Amino acid sequence: MHLPLQEVLLSMDEAGGAVLSVFTRTPHLESRLGQDVLLDCGFSAPPTAFSVEWRHQHGGAGQVILAYDGATQHMAVSEEGARLFLDPESSNVSLQLQGAQVRHEGTYICSVYLPHLQAQQAVELKIVQPPKVTLRPVPLPVPLNTHTDLACEIAGYYPQSVSVVWKWHTPSAPHKVLLETWESGHRQAPDGTYSFTSFARLPAAQQGDQGGSYSCHVSHAGLGPAGLQKTLKLKVAGSSAPSVEDVIGLFLVTFALLGFLQVLSRRVFGEAATTEPSSQNPPPPEALRPAASAPKEGQGDGKRQPSARGSSSPGPTPK
Repeated sequence: MHLPLQEVLLSMDEAGGAVLSVFTRTPHLESRLGQDVLLDCGFSAPPTAFSVEWRHQHGGAGQVILAYDGATQHMAVSEEGARLFLDPESSNVSLQLQGAQVRHEGTYICSVYLPHLQAQQAVELKIVQPPKVTLRPVPLPVPLNTHTDLACEIAGYYPQSVSVVWKWHTPSAPHKVLLETWESGHRQAPDGTYSFTSFARLPAAQQGDQGGSYSCHVSHAGLGPAGLQKTLKLKVAGSSAPSVEDVIGLFLVTFALLGFLQVLSRRVFGEAATTEPSSQNPPPPEALRPAASAPKEGQGDGKRQPSARGSSSPGPTPK
């Protein structure tokens, strides 16, 4: 294994025979909040019992967070989430920190002890958490000849160093830096991250500013060289001509409304046709009367018939 010289520390006993070397492949590490971090440490030495100690130093204070005694095979851990990757065959004594927090930042010293020998190696851990940026108000309607204040909220970042630049671009003033800006004080959350708000006052809106853009550009170690930019488009209330976005939005809303009304009318009139009763057009009264039965043979139509006894027709003439 070929390692840079600054990553290997050697120790030799007084007789000049046994040699102990401690090395790391991660002398400088960066981590975000909540990530698991592996601090690499290994050693090369003759086969014998050994002990390991990991110490954390930050801000002038230090403490042993993990210690292993090879003679008794006893391990003591004082940092929650700390774990030792112990492999005597490969001489791996790396340290894992689960769920890195701001308090884990600092220098970690890996020390290996043999009988009459001791060597150590340092690993630097930095916590870098990028900010979340929010630009308000959204949307941005501004009356004519009126000043408006914008707020750029930068939250949840670490370390504290951060910078903000306000820019605006309109047809009358392309790519200018806003001069009237101010900031709130930095606030530190219980998890150690920081937040603050930057404000900018826009010039009095004119009709020529319609469609212009205002941006808040944030620079921080967690955002890389390009940083992060949030942009808002200006809508001047009372502007004579609507923007292209307004025309498209109005067309889409009108189209959707017409479709909704068409579907609604079909449902309403369709339900009325299916629920219409069949007796809506009643039959004529004559159809509701019972039909008269036909007269029996020998019976008249209800009028009294003359009797045969009283008939005046002459009988047969006697011979």
